[in-house]
Amino acid sequence: MVRWREMKTGLGAGAGLMGVALLVVMIGSCATPGGRETAPAPRLSPADQPGPAVAAVQGEPLMRVRIAAGETQVELTSPTGRLTFGANEANAPADRQRQFATPVKVTRDAQGFLIESANQHLRWNLPALRVTSPQPVHFDGNQYPGTLVLIPQASTAPAKFDVIELTPLETYLPGVIAKELYSDWDPQAYRAQAIASRSYALYQRKLRAGWHYDIVDTTGGQVYIGLTQNPTALAAVRDTRGQVLAHDGYVVPAFFSADSGFRGANAADAYPGFPDMTPLRPASHQGLPYVSPHKQWGPIARNGSDL
Repeated sequence: MVRWREMKTGLGAGAGLMGVALLVVMIGSCATPGGRETAPAPRLSPADQPGPAVAAVQGEPLMRVRIAAGETQVELTSPTGRLTFGANEANAPADRQRQFATPVKVTRDAQGFLIESANQHLRWNLPALRVTSPQPVHFDGNQYPGTLVLIPQASTAPAKFDVIELTPLETYLPGVIAKELYSDWDPQAYRAQAIASRSYALYQRKLRAGWHYDIVDTTGGQVYIGLTQNPTALAAVRDTRGQVLAHDGYVVPAFFSADSGFRGANAADAYPGFPDMTPLRPASHQGLPYVSPHKQWGPIARNGSDL
């Protein structure tokens, strides 16, 4: 059973997820298309819930998206022709910021970051380097609307660093669903994906609370391309703002895949150590239109010597 309701968080008018009245897709028991319901999973304790409590998500979260890993050199540009580099502080004082004309090349070694442009050269021994611009930062063929932070991977590999984008959740989502879905798919599919991706992002954010990033931009998390002009993606995120999948008051880790071969797997079977959750138990797609060319997954006979 699926139903919509408006959450009352007790935080005052307009409070809750994204700073607006929270709409939650409440998921109850699982059912097959014929109406037969599967047995519910045992109820999880708060400590075992993989997703955050709905009431705990207040204001629009800031996502830390890893857009590159283990880099030894990056080149950054901006439509403004200038980028500001500085300490990884939200409001760094002027003496801890420097402006560079683009393009800018950044490398790193045991002595810190080396920032170079056509007429400027600076070595800066900072634990992390923040990059800001009033316009999107261009990197590796994509445009990123948020702040970039370059963070060394480890003291054992001082020359390698990760590139993290700090961007509000609702700004992040269009760049996910524009890449995860085909451009000619129905707007309703985009809306459903927006809700699933928003829920999955919040789950990942809780999962990596102690890390230097929340989620990656590959199929290891959700594919993300930065800024997009895809009108269907932009509209879907806007139309579903603040809507998440929830069960028993907690955001559901909304796993999704390109194809499930007529029947999805139980998340507890697919991910060792993941709890058994009623909404993430498998359900048959029999009786529903299904036209994927990959829908027949087997069984396929294999010789043991081939494996």
